[in-house]
Amino acid sequence: MEKSSGSRRGGAVAAIAIAVALLLLVALGFGIRGFQDYRERAAAADAAADATLDRLQEDMQALGEAAGDPLKPIATIPETGDAPADLVSQGTAIMRRMTNEIIVVRNAYHQRLAEIGVDTLLDPARLKADAGYADSRRKVADCREALAKMRTDALAVLDRVPQFVAESKLAPDEQRGFLKGYETTRAASTGQLEANFALEGQAIDKMEALVEHLAAAPWENHPDGIMFGSDADAAAYNQLLAELGEIVAEQEANSARGLQQAQDAIDDIRDL
Repeated sequence: MEKSSGSRRGGAVAAIAIAVALLLLVALGFGIRGFQDYRERAAAADAAADATLDRLQEDMQALGEAAGDPLKPIATIPETGDAPADLVSQGTAIMRRMTNEIIVVRNAYHQRLAEIGVDTLLDPARLKADAGYADSRRKVADCREALAKMRTDALAVLDRVPQFVAESKLAPDEQRGFLKGYETTRAASTGQLEANFALEGQAIDKMEALVEHLAAAPWENHPDGIMFGSDADAAAYNQLLAELGEIVAEQEANSARGLQQAQDAIDDIRDL
C-alpha cells in the first residue's frame, strides 16, 4: 500500500480574516489621503497626530502577529474614545472602528469553523468512523455556508462607512472629502476582498475533493498516515494536498501584503 504525504489541513482554513481587516484599513487610509488639502487644519497638532499614528501602527503590527494562529480569536484594538476633532485623530478613530467591526466578523467566522470541527475534517480516525462520509460532506457544506455569511457581513461593514463618518467629529467638508477618497478606492479594495473570499472558497473546494477521493479510493488508517491501495490513488491525494497548500500559502502571502499595505498607508498619511 502507498502512503499519502499528509492527512489534515488543521488551522489553515480561514487565513483570509486578517487580510480582510487590513484591506479595510488600507481603504480608509486612501480615504484620508483623498482630502489632503485639509491637512493644514491639523498642522498645529503635528506632534499629537504623529503620536496617534504611531499608536495605530503599533496596533496594526500587533494585529498581524495575533493572526498567526488562525483558529484563535483576535482581540479588538483599543479605540480612541473621545478623540480630538482634528483630521488625523478622527480618521484614526474611524479606521479603528472599521477594523474592530471586521475583527468581530472574522472571529464569528472562526468560531463557526471551530463548531463545525474543520480542524478534524481530514483526520483519518474521524473519517474511518464516518459511515458513508455523510458527516464529512455536511462539514464541507457548513463551511461554505459560514464563508457566505462572513462575506455578507464583511461587505456590510463597508456599506456602513458613511454612517461611521457621519458620526465622527469631522467638519462637513472633511466628511465629504473622506468619503470621496474612500469611494474612489472602494472598488479596488472590494476587489481584493473578493479575491480573498474566492481563495477561501477554493480551499473549501479542495477539502471537499480530498473527502470525495477518500470516499472513492480504498485506504487504511496506519500510525504513520493514510495508506492507499495503489500508487495512483496516493499520488492523486498528495496532489490535492499540494494544491491546498498552495492556496494556503497564497492566503498567507496576501495577509503579509495586507499588513505591509496598512503600514504604508499610515506612513503616507503621516507625510500629508
